[in-house]
This record gives sequence, C-alpha cells and structure tokens, in this order.
Amino acid sequence: MNSIVETWIGQSLHDQFDRVVEEPVPEKLLGLLDGLEKDDEDRADPAG
Repeated sequence: MNSIVETWIGQSLHDQFDRVVEEPVPEKLLGLLDGLEKDDEDRADPAG
C-alpha cells in the first residue's frame, strides 16, 4: 500500500516539475521533496 502511494506522489511531482521546470519551487514542495528523498533515494532527482 505504501508503494502505491509513493508511486502516485512521485508521478504527481514529476508532472508538476514538467509544468514548472523554469519557475521557482515553492518551499512546501522543497520540504516534501526532502522528505521523499530520505524515503526513496534510488529514484532519479527530477531537479537534476
């Protein structure tokens, strides 16, 4: 169940990055990314 939620969150983040690649990232999103990176360091970082 966790993996399904994490996959959905990951896809949502990728969609958001595709739309706002050249815009500043909100602090809330950065905080969320920091939390996700700790849980899932194997995924490629969409920010580079």
